[in-house]
Amino acid sequence: MFKKLLLIGLALSCCLGIAQANDPTVSCAKDGKDASALCDLSFTKKPIFGNMCVGFDQTRVYTVKNNTPVTQTFDYIRVVNADGTVNLDASIIAAATDACGTTLAAGDTCNFAVNIHPTAPEVLDLLVEVKFVGTSSAITSPIMITASNTCGVVITPPPVVPPVCPIDTGTEILTFTIENTTLAAVTLSSSIQDIAILDATLNVVGGVNSCGATLAAGATCNIYVLVTAGADVGLVSAVLNVVLGTGVTLSLPIDIEILEVCGIDGIIISTFPALPPFLACDAANDNLTQRLVYVLTNTNLIDAEVITSVNINNSGLTLGINAGLSTCTTGLSLAAGASCTIVVDLNLSCPVTGTIDSEITVLINGTDDLFIDISSTVIALVTPTPTDIDLNAAVGACLMLGGSTITNTGLTVVTDTDVCALAVVGFDPFVGPGVINGGVVIENATVIDAAIDAVFDGEGVLDVLLDFPCTTGLTGENLGGMTLGEGVYCSTGDLDLTGTLTLVGDASTVIIIQITGALTVDVGSQVVLSGVLPENVYFVEGFSASLGAGSQFQGNIIGETSIVLSAGANLLDGTAIAGLAVVLDANTVTAP
Repeated sequence: MFKKLLLIGLALSCCLGIAQANDPTVSCAKDGKDASALCDLSFTKKPIFGNMCVGFDQTRVYTVKNNTPVTQTFDYIRVVNADGTVNLDASIIAAATDACGTTLAAGDTCNFAVNIHPTAPEVLDLLVEVKFVGTSSAITSPIMITASNTCGVVITPPPVVPPVCPIDTGTEILTFTIENTTLAAVTLSSSIQDIAILDATLNVVGGVNSCGATLAAGATCNIYVLVTAGADVGLVSAVLNVVLGTGVTLSLPIDIEILEVCGIDGIIISTFPALPPFLACDAANDNLTQRLVYVLTNTNLIDAEVITSVNINNSGLTLGINAGLSTCTTGLSLAAGASCTIVVDLNLSCPVTGTIDSEITVLINGTDDLFIDISSTVIALVTPTPTDIDLNAAVGACLMLGGSTITNTGLTVVTDTDVCALAVVGFDPFVGPGVINGGVVIENATVIDAAIDAVFDGEGVLDVLLDFPCTTGLTGENLGGMTLGEGVYCSTGDLDLTGTLTLVGDASTVIIIQITGALTVDVGSQVVLSGVLPENVYFVEGFSASLGAGSQFQGNIIGETSIVLSAGANLLDGTAIAGLAVVLDANTVTAP
């Protein structure tokens, strides 16, 4: 009898459980927690929103599923602020397919879409909420979006603006690219409404664009601005404003160079290289060639222009047009918007000094001349001599000099020089263990500042060393294994020494190595002098110098920031002068 009652009880319990599952008013609560979202309704698709631009739309589709065994009725589908208040920037719209109506059958899914249209720069902290009638809570999905005025549509990349000629020569074309950086197409309402360049000396003639009413995600379109320049010559700072159909303004600062040399019949000199003083000869008294490339562009949007002839007139030293490389040739019909080049080679006989005062004449359409002025000074190679550079006069006995600090660890021995810096650490008779033979520690600010100024400021020793024209380039080379004689060597970047560098000459030989970056002497590497006096050898660093452990170095090192001698590195017959710091570690240093 007891077993029969127990079985009846289990059966009733089972049936009640089924009734509960089918009752839409029952919450699937467990351990005091509301789990209705787990048993009644759930998201099977929650899309990602990206940051937005004010005035543009993003629409994303959500999918929800009825997890109960019966048809359920929607109580609401809505978007609200995180605090529960209504947000007017967001709304529910019908999805493309399977739109959620008023009910949802057991086990089925449906789609609805959320559209967001921010009207001001703001942070939108939103909640998407969906709830069935009779359930105690809604399922939610958060949306966090930052809306700004420039995040969705941008002018990119910043354009390279060609030079513009003065107003009496016609108009020039500036091309700008508009890009949609959002994840969805944006509506421009209509084509771009207004284009303006804000500057008193520039005038916008008009604008043409290839941007339609919409711009797809990641897509670009171009606008072409025709401008004329005022009478001023030089660099003009301006702002490009593009006002979109939604009222959003895109702004881009630009610099436009107004040339003194003008275009003719729509043809302008769009690339006009500057010609610095020209070094005619190298250290071996061989000729040097300098090449100038001028680019002519036809800014006429419709018509081709004919280049009737191209000639060069010399009233100073001679130079010539490279016919093999020039594309602006006699009889060329330069199409609308097209460009061609004039290549000029300066190849002067050595030794020579003088002035280049020449002019290229381009005849356009057989009637109008376009003039290109070429003026420069040709300088002779100046070979440095020991009397040109007086380091001792600048620094006195401070041949170990740091503008800020000199720090030593280990048994460093410095001979025949004063150790000078605002703060000197690690030398007797202060802390040790460094030893100075034939010199003293100087921490006097007046003395230090005067010595640093004499090297690094104005027309100091550093400028004298850098003013000598480079005769041989070393960029990208390694000094190891090289043998260098008299001359000025240069590297536009860092320079390494791995192995042995040999410097040859006599007592009158001066060798200058100019380095815009850092000098690194690798472990165990060395500089060896053959006949050259160490006081006439200069390594000039625009950054720093580092001597590896066990390396041997001869000559003067001048570093604008720091000089570091690793453990056991020796500076024999040389100076170490740094704009900021010298770091030593158990080294041997002897002054020349």
